Amino acid sequence: MTAQDVSDAAVVVRILESSGRPAGTGFLVGTRLVATCAHIVTAAIGGGPQSLRRPCAPIAVDFPSAAANHRMSARVCGWVPEYADGRGDIAVLHLDAAPPAAAVPPPMRADDGTTGPGFRMLGAADVGPGIASVSGHFWTSSLLMGWRAMDVEPGTLPISDRFSGAPVWDAAANMVVGMATVPDRRSTTRTAFVIPIQDVLLLVGSLPARAAETAEHGEPDLDAEPVVGVYGLRTFTVIGGKLRPVFDRSDNAAWRDGTCTAKCGKGTPHRPPADGCTCGVYCFRDLNHLRRQYSRQSASVVGVVALEGRVIEGDSGWRAQAARVVALWERTPGVVDVLPGVHRYRHVDDMVHTYPGLTVDSSPRPAAPRPTSPHSRTTGAQSTEDLRYVAALVGAILASPEAIVLLIIAGPIVGVTFFVVFVILCWLCGPR
Repeated sequence: MTAQDVSDAAVVVRILESSGRPAGTGFLVGTRLVATCAHIVTAAIGGGPQSLRRPCAPIAVDFPSAAANHRMSARVCGWVPEYADGRGDIAVLHLDAAPPAAAVPPPMRADDGTTGPGFRMLGAADVGPGIASVSGHFWTSSLLMGWRAMDVEPGTLPISDRFSGAPVWDAAANMVVGMATVPDRRSTTRTAFVIPIQDVLLLVGSLPARAAETAEHGEPDLDAEPVVGVYGLRTFTVIGGKLRPVFDRSDNAAWRDGTCTAKCGKGTPHRPPADGCTCGVYCFRDLNHLRRQYSRQSASVVGVVALEGRVIEGDSGWRAQAARVVALWERTPGVVDVLPGVHRYRHVDDMVHTYPGLTVDSSPRPAAPRPTSPHSRTTGAQSTEDLRYVAALVGAILASPEAIVLLIIAGPIVGVTFFVVFVILCWLCGPR
């Protein structure tokens, strides 16, 4: 390790399994906030990285360079599950105590594609209790939604999944531009991907004020649900510059300050959203699905909301315990009053593409046909179909050779009559 690596290693955290073996890496992004990968958290304490049910068990961590042999505890306060396409996979942990004095969040900058070609990163060593350093070059990959990939320099030791969650420095600027995630989780490799640091900080910035305060001063509320890094799409009614629910009621204060907490008055008191009940704050995954459901309102204003508390996933989106507006598009800018912390976008598609898990035009599954009751009254269309069926059957009989012979024997008048009937039946059987 270089002198710079030794200095920077103070911010690096090891995420530990119950046995004390490192599952992966993390690093400080706030006074008591540690960023790592969601799959590293579940590797340490169990669970599935793609689950919306966030881990709530305490997680053992240590700062091997800043305070050797000093184990600490942390809990998940921010969670972006690993999506099916490989995106997401971000967790933010809240330390139960202040980190070592030498551990200070590193300087960071957005990975906008203008960083230098070289990188270096510091992660949990495969052998021994310390931190290992690797370096190499960036390259653009199409495998994970445009995330850049990193190739470790030839001649150096390969890396394992323990490097997932490691801070990645732009070697030239000496600033953290991302967090590593290693795609091969069963063996060593020389390739890893970079989760842009702006995606990590987007989750950190969406933490509620109470989490930020406890991160600076006190103990976290261990009974509170951790924040879920899941985003959804909603539209609103706007009255006097204030956001209101689509179907507004004069006594409803929801969304006026950009937030909404679900309350349910049905049945036995319970915390929304509950299984077996329709309560919760609803939002959509796909923009066009939202437009089809609320065409008039979504033509004027669309918002991205960050979901908090318990979240239940459905076919077209989610319903949550609470939600906050984090981004807004207006057809006429300035209609909605300024909301603190809410990003404004000129183009709604750009806004949707900024947030993981949201789509502009997916292909929602077609609605199942509505079953018809056998006791329901037959419609005019159904009557026509029945008539065509009878006409086709009679026409087929009249067109048979046996029927033609009988008509010839019966005489011209009967033959002409049956011919006219046959023509009418052919017309009824024709396409409409």
